[in-house]
Amino acid sequence: MNRLIKFTGKRVSDNKRMFGCLIIGNETNTQKEKYHTIVTQNNEQKKTGEFSSHIVKPETVGESICRKDLNGADIYESYKIRDDCDTEYIVIYDKKSSSFKADSQGVYKTLIDFTELDEIEIIK
Repeated sequence: MNRLIKFTGKRVSDNKRMFGCLIIGNETNTQKEKYHTIVTQNNEQKKTGEFSSHIVKPETVGESICRKDLNGADIYESYKIRDDCDTEYIVIYDKKSSSFKADSQGVYKTLIDFTELDEIEIIK
């Protein structure tokens, strides 16, 4: 079984959100702040085996939760989402249960609690 694990993070240079594979490294700037790298590959690069790397801020990195919102967009850890009752949540990873959860001011729902995919919408 092949499973693609996708990540997102905001690029240091221009705050643009990038999507791809994550490399946790020791990239630093002159202030010795640590950064991670998101590696992307467009269709042309796939033909040649090339890729692009983007230095991203660690606090903006999130893993795909393998679910889509009602508009078909992938949902990632750290995203703000809203359910069909207009309750807002932040998607978090809970280490104790090894699962993604939705946090609404300390009230948690597992993502299984959202019975239908069309209940969830990403808040921009």
